[in-house]
Amino acid sequence: MVEASGRTVRHVASGVIRLRGTREARLGVIFRTLGEFCDRFAPAAIVVEKTFVGDNIQSAFRLSARRAGR
Repeated sequence: MVEASGRTVRHVASGVIRLRGTREARLGVIFRTLGEFCDRFAPAAIVVEKTFVGDNIQSAFRLSARRAGR
């Protein structure tokens, strides 16, 4: 999460949700975690990304660098 004030942007929070178990259990974890995040920060918008890991490690490095804005 970031906060913007004029031309200044400040990092507030970010995280990773690690999932295990059945589909129902994983969906429950996502639901609870995002609910807690919304309760705490009241964001105007949320982006949820699915991590992609391919067979080619160089492609994975390029993808992660691009997602980081480099």
